[in-house]
Amino acid sequence: MELPEYVLELIRELNAAGYRAYAVGGCVRSALLQRPVHDYDLSTSARPEQMREVFAHRRVFDTGIRHGTLTVRSAHHSVEITTFRCDSGYQDHRHPDSVRFADSLKEDCARRDFTVNALCWHPKEGLIDYFGGRQDLDQHILRAIGDPAQRFREDALRILRAVRFAAELDFELEPATRAALFAQKDTLAWVSRERIQEEFSKILQAPDPSKPMQEYLPVLQVFLPELSEKAMASAVPSVSRSRPVLSIRLALLLRTLADPQQAEAVLRRLKYPNAVCADVKLLLENETLPLASRMDLRRLLQKTDDRAELLLDYAAALRRDLDVPALKQETEDVRARDCWSLRQLAVDGRDARAAGLQGAEIAAGLDACLDAVIEDRLPNTKEALLDNLVHMQK
Repeated sequence: MELPEYVLELIRELNAAGYRAYAVGGCVRSALLQRPVHDYDLSTSARPEQMREVFAHRRVFDTGIRHGTLTVRSAHHSVEITTFRCDSGYQDHRHPDSVRFADSLKEDCARRDFTVNALCWHPKEGLIDYFGGRQDLDQHILRAIGDPAQRFREDALRILRAVRFAAELDFELEPATRAALFAQKDTLAWVSRERIQEEFSKILQAPDPSKPMQEYLPVLQVFLPELSEKAMASAVPSVSRSRPVLSIRLALLLRTLADPQQAEAVLRRLKYPNAVCADVKLLLENETLPLASRMDLRRLLQKTDDRAELLLDYAAALRRDLDVPALKQETEDVRARDCWSLRQLAVDGRDARAAGLQGAEIAAGLDACLDAVIEDRLPNTKEALLDNLVHMQK
């Protein structure tokens, strides 16, 4: 594993001051799997006040000082550095009641969730693996550290994280971890909806989440009781075919619910942002739009505008017969050359008033002109459309 220079600098500075420091967790796991590494986290024997002394020449932020975490800036990058620690007591199934700084890296690793997330790396010492995480990586196994039931009781979000890692990494849960996950699933009720939504979204955006979503459906039903086995089975083929776009996969899943009106309620309950809710609603409301002709594509643009490509990707997951690349190319040609919105119409509100329309008649008249142009019943010329507006008064 090769660490970027901005991370190595921080490790060297801590080491030079007499403290141990290691890259830990997801960055090590991803590097060993030859997957992209987006963030680097460090663990160190230095206490927070000692880190501040070491990094006095850098920008330092108290992002999680209660748990011994500082964020340090290095070459325009932010790196979270946490003191070795032990956690104890999880009365709310989510947060430790107390945190004690530990003296050893092994103690720090022992508090983590899964063996593959307890791997550590030092540029001179190499890989440190106390719990067999490297072997589990090689065998594509997700295994809790220590007693899996205890791990899940401590922090119920780990249940959903396990499903997420199974989906993202295409790993299998080892039997004891799997059994504990199902036994403890109801403790997810203690987790905030925002955190559940965050993990569920990552599951949905995995390359192909369909298998783990079916396998761990009882876990998902804790916060998505509307999702039946029948609904999941119906959604799986289209989810497998779809691009890993959150709004597309949510729409493919929620369209299978018995009551279509439930979709928005589910999204609001899980605290999805307004933009995601709007995209899902747009996809569900327009999934039956025909896409066979140039006129159809004008109607598509009229209804979806800059979300047209999103709807075409959604349609591709539902209909195997679509030549989506060709449709996207033709849609862009229609966007550039045809009239499909009021702003492209050759007449406007002033013209409608000049033709004798008043109040609500103006909007209705312009909409009627646009429909006529989209459907090739009238050319998009001022003369033809003014004549149409005049005749609407007769």
